[in-house]
Amino acid sequence: MRLQPNQALSLRDLGSSNGTLLNGQGLTPLQDYPLQSGDSLTLGHWTRLTLTLR
Repeated sequence: MRLQPNQALSLRDLGSSNGTLLNGQGLTPLQDYPLQSGDSLTLGHWTRLTLTLR
C-alpha cells in the first residue's frame, strides 16, 4: 500500500509469488491500483482484508 501525494491510497503487487487480489481481481505486478473504502484485499492464499477509510 502506498500513500500518494494527493493523500489517496494505492496498492501495488511487487511481483509476489502468491499474487494479490483487489476485489477478487488479480493485479498486474508493478502497477498501482487506487483503493477505496470497502475494497477487499487478498494477499496470498489465506489473508483477506477489508479496507475501511475514515
